[in-house]
Formats: sequence, C-alpha cells, structure tokens
Amino acid sequence: VGWTGDCSGSVSPCSVTMSQARSVTAQFAALVPVLAVVKSHSGTWVQGDAGKTYSITVSNTAAAADATFGTVTVTETLPVGLSFVSIAGTGWSCGGALNGSRQVTCTRSDALAGGASYPVITVTVNVDSNAAGSVTNSASVSGGGDSTGPHTATDPTAIKQKLTVNITGTGTGTVSAAGAGAQGCLYEATRDGRQP
Repeated sequence: VGWTGDCSGSVSPCSVTMSQARSVTAQFAALVPVLAVVKSHSGTWVQGDAGKTYSITVSNTAAAADATFGTVTVTETLPVGLSFVSIAGTGWSCGGALNGSRQVTCTRSDALAGGASYPVITVTVNVDSNAAGSVTNSASVSGGGDSTGPHTATDPTAIKQKLTVNITGTGTGTVSAAGAGAQGCLYEATRDGRQP
C-alpha cells in the first residue's frame, strides 16, 4: 500500500505540485476476510443420552473493513456413535438430514464485518447406547471471500460407558464394584430371584 512515481511513501493524502506533467500511481491492498470456526460442547455425556448439543461459532478475524461477501458455508461432520437430531442458528439456512458422509450444511450470505461473529449454530444429537469412550466431532467453514479456507475445528468428546452387572445368588453379604474410576455404571443385582 502506498504511492509510486512523482509521489512516494504511504502517507495519505499525498500532495503533488502540478507545475508540469506528473505521474502518480496508488497501490492498494485488497480487502480480504479471514474466517475462523470454533466448536464446543459442555457437560457430561453418557451412552444413551438424548438431546446433547454442540455449538459452532463462525467469526471474521480480519480487520474491521474486510467484510465477507458471497455465501458462507458451514459443514458439520458427525462421528459414528452420535445420532443426528437437528441443526439450526439464527439467520442460517440449514439442511435437515445427514448425507452419506455423515455431513450436514448451513449457509448464509449476509456480510460479516472483520472482528465480528455470526449467531451460534446449535447441533443437537443423541448418544448411541454403544458409543465409544471418545468421539471427535468436527465443523468447517468456507466461502465469504476467504480464499484460505476451508477452516476446520474439532471437538473431542468423552463418552462415559454404562456397565450392567447381573448378580444372582443366595445368602447375605455386600455387593461392591472396584475400579470403576470415572466410568458411569449401572448395577442390577438379584437375590433369590428378587430385586434387592
């Protein structure tokens, strides 16, 4: 950014005395938006849970004047172990089902100024009863005039496992389980065919 020819430097305005023919060239930097995406969840997730949510936030990290233009697309990729329920966000147009790649998209075309963020997208899921102990959800953002994308965010999610223990026997005593650690456990015991 700056001046060349009979005017030099980068200070604006540049003054030239027109005592004769002069040639001045102004060089400008293109305004380029730079998108970023953040993905998060909260709380404890357990096998069989329903209505758990992820949050997706898209922002423009460029200077204030570098607003987005054109369509911005967010692609949500759901891992095996989670079942899709819905995806929505104020001002976003979102698909209603996962495709064969376990993806669903949201789009919008309104300009986003540098330093600002769009309203949050909320993804609602159910946790499968046989989900692994850890799954990684991801989301990416592209478009909006950002030529450096897509940009991707991942959110590793711990899933507590349910353990069912069936005990049948007679007599008296105490039933205990050791080594459960941070795992969520569901115990079912019977004594003489009856629930204790």
